[in-house]
Amino acid sequence: MTGYLPRCWANRLVTPVNARARMAGVMALVGMALAAAAAIVAPAQASNPAVDGDPVAPNVVLVLLDDTRYDDMVAMPEVRREIGDFGATFTHFYSSFPLCCPARATLLTGQYPHNHGVLSNKAPQGGFKEFKDASTLATWLDPTYRTGLIGKYLNEYRPPYTPPGWDEWMVPKWVYSYTGSSWWIDQGPAGAYKSLPGYQTDTMGTLASDFISRSAPSPEPFFLYTSIVAPHDGSPRTDDPSWYSGPSPYVDPKYRDLFAGQGTGDPSFN
Repeated sequence: MTGYLPRCWANRLVTPVNARARMAGVMALVGMALAAAAAIVAPAQASNPAVDGDPVAPNVVLVLLDDTRYDDMVAMPEVRREIGDFGATFTHFYSSFPLCCPARATLLTGQYPHNHGVLSNKAPQGGFKEFKDASTLATWLDPTYRTGLIGKYLNEYRPPYTPPGWDEWMVPKWVYSYTGSSWWIDQGPAGAYKSLPGYQTDTMGTLASDFISRSAPSPEPFFLYTSIVAPHDGSPRTDDPSWYSGPSPYVDPKYRDLFAGQGTGDPSFN
């Protein structure tokens, strides 16, 4: 698969976590900013001494797509144009354990699954309860960086718990519900459930853009982890009154058929 990294971050790459072209769990695109966020970050970096080799720490935006494929990028021309065309491309990335929760735990710790202990998506061999969060990317960056997480964390996680190291924690109450409006928002001393109606992916984009626009003017660098659930399918829940029971994954009507005809060219497509 291919990952994108803006030029000014290329020499600061530490350990990307990626998956095979078709992986069972998470595909990580390291350094890929949201299209909406790119317009905000770019001007700030243009005058950032870090770009010219000064040791000032750069701002970092990490975006994860869940259960996607490399060739799904054909439907993301703006991301490829605005981010990919201006970055470094990595064509041989491998995941040590291409399953959702183990891969996410590796991303947050830099460890192989046999070291961090998350060996499955569910307890008792894996899932949120098996993850030790006292020492993670977030705690290493904090307090030097302003840290934020938006979206999906680990399988079997439920809010309102906020792990250490995160200055802002914004997660949906029902992670696989694309139409659910209840979000746990922890941006300071106390969190609260808030109603954020709308298509879940749009909400994540809005929250990410807001985080960046608030954080960019500060001399303190920021790290934003935006973990989008799409295009993962959903799992119907009897305890989720907002669950959409139609075709999965749910696609907001305004996006439906937007990329019709932009298939891979493979005769097996669709």
